[in-house]
Amino acid sequence: MSYKVKIPKCKFRLFLFILYNFFFVLYMAKKISNIYYLITISLFCISNFIVLLAKKRKISFGIKETKLGMFYIISLLVISLLIQLNNNDFKFNILFNDIIRMTLPIINGFIFVNTIDEKDFNTFFNIFLIRFILQFIFLNLNFITLRNILSISWVNSTSSMESSLAHDFIIMEMYYLYNNNRIKSIICMIFCMLSMKRLSFILAPILYLFSKKISNYKLKEFQIRILKICAIASPFIVLGLYSNYMQNFLHSHFGLDLNTIMSGRIQIYKTLSKNIPYYNGLGSSNAFLSSFVKSKYGTTWDGILHNDFLRLLLETTIVGVIIVANNLVEICKKNTWIFLMGCYLIIVAITSHIFNYFSVWITFYMIVMIPEKYKLKNEVTK
Repeated sequence: MSYKVKIPKCKFRLFLFILYNFFFVLYMAKKISNIYYLITISLFCISNFIVLLAKKRKISFGIKETKLGMFYIISLLVISLLIQLNNNDFKFNILFNDIIRMTLPIINGFIFVNTIDEKDFNTFFNIFLIRFILQFIFLNLNFITLRNILSISWVNSTSSMESSLAHDFIIMEMYYLYNNNRIKSIICMIFCMLSMKRLSFILAPILYLFSKKISNYKLKEFQIRILKICAIASPFIVLGLYSNYMQNFLHSHFGLDLNTIMSGRIQIYKTLSKNIPYYNGLGSSNAFLSSFVKSKYGTTWDGILHNDFLRLLLETTIVGVIIVANNLVEICKKNTWIFLMGCYLIIVAITSHIFNYFSVWITFYMIVMIPEKYKLKNEVTK
């Protein structure tokens, strides 16, 4: 087997993309501010947009996904502004920080698929893969030992190498499985499991083992509806679990401490609900929570509400939840693999937090907007 390395003609844009990924690694390592990677990915979008205008290319791809994505973002913006107007408390910096971080991945994906040649898609995803691996190694230089690998415990959800990179690796694994690139999917699976997030730790090998069946499976309409219903109902189910009645019931009948099982999520919610004066639109709960717990308890681990759909309900009402759930699922119904990516992201949004994880959405929207006929071509030639 031989490997061919193809350098795209869009060298300047490729350089900006590499620079963005390099700055993101440094940001995650807490070496620089996030402004550097935001600027470079913005410049990448701008340069692609200039090419789109200069060459007068026909906009053919990602139109539906962009409309759906921008609609839920504009909806959240409008709802938040109305809430802030009602509270007479305008916090534009908090609101627009979230809006920009949600918008950039969609714009980037849209301009990417309409300006980068199909034969060059693979190069950009290779850069992603290299960046995720280097980021993992860089963050875990002191922990990558056989002893630490063997000590990973799914039952206790413990690993010295645990990180949100698990989300990136499993999305990349699904993408490479969708494109029948077994070698790269195995690499993603291994790093995903080393990054030790419970859901991804279990799913990574299952997806690989059943990849052929998944690729041949035809998505059903009722499955799309069920996912929407689960996403919309999830914040109310979570509030039921967080109630004193449910906690007392489980403790008295089964001796279970639900707050401990849920890694302190109930306590985080109670801290927020008992102390926040009012919810003030998108981003307001986490902004208050992080500031409050740091000043009162000197902690940071409890500065984020670990349920995105519950956060949407509190910050943007049930209207925000319905619009985001509906549109996100609609974006993901292109094929079974894209649907599974959407399922994963929604499950994480229900059980933890993913909406504020910029990295995975950049990857996701670049993937979801590529037409099925433009699958990555396997680089291996015989």
